[in-house]
Amino acid sequence: MTELFNAYGGLVSPDVAVERIRCMANQRGVRAIARELRCDPGTISKIANSTSAITAKRIMARLCKTLRPCPVLGAVTPLACAEHARFAVTPAARMVSNPDKQAIYAACRKCKGGSHGK
Repeated sequence: MTELFNAYGGLVSPDVAVERIRCMANQRGVRAIARELRCDPGTISKIANSTSAITAKRIMARLCKTLRPCPVLGAVTPLACAEHARFAVTPAARMVSNPDKQAIYAACRKCKGGSHGK
């Protein structure tokens, strides 16, 4: 979900986020986006199909407040952040052979975002 962050690592404005969610929902589907953001597909559907821009902005503003920037994954929920951070400190994380997972766990060890999960 790197699409929801600007070049400086901060979240984009709700206006821009609504447009990006609409484009992603059209390209990949509502369920796929909901799965990535770990939220209800109905929420994404409301954002994507809302005729009222104010309603979509409000929903997106609420959704953006729950996301955290991750240097590897982009936008993640606090739950996903804590899960990765919890696993990153285990001995099994050092033995992972998948390069993507290695990058995630290396970033998690440096990150303070999931500190409540460690």
